[in-house]
Amino acid sequence: MSILTPNSFNGGEQNIADISNDGVQESLQVFIDKYEVRFLKELLGVSLANEFIAGLAEDPIEQKWIDLRDDTDLKEMLKCYVFYWYTNYQITLTSGTGEVKPSNENSKVASAYPKMVFSWNEMVKMTRLFDLSTENYPDYLRPYWRRYDRWFEGCEINEIYYYKNRYGL
Repeated sequence: MSILTPNSFNGGEQNIADISNDGVQESLQVFIDKYEVRFLKELLGVSLANEFIAGLAEDPIEQKWIDLRDDTDLKEMLKCYVFYWYTNYQITLTSGTGEVKPSNENSKVASAYPKMVFSWNEMVKMTRLFDLSTENYPDYLRPYWRRYDRWFEGCEINEIYYYKNRYGL
């Protein structure tokens, strides 16, 4: 179950270079698989996220899951979130001698943080505005990030509601 595909990152603000390369697509799919589920659990709560994932696997898909996937900002939030983590991982490469930065012949390495932070903060804007009807989605827990640093009974507010500065902090 993937809401995004590697081709979701072909163009736009969350563009990933050389997306037609099979190796890039495989690497990106690993991040999509990991970070989509993580984001859904942080945004929707574990119970609703699990229902949503299971609902998308059904045939036919129930309309409320199609609406959640296609009629909200969910895909855009996911793109920003996955882009942030994928780009963060690409800053260095792991070699046999440790972490190294790539060196190209006709270019200079530049910081990825401005694009990463921009993408993250775009996602935060959308998560703070995100809301679902508890009539249609009874397991949805609205986060009270505006007033508290915890949701309920000791559960900390997830990082997806907090902006990062230009240093990625």
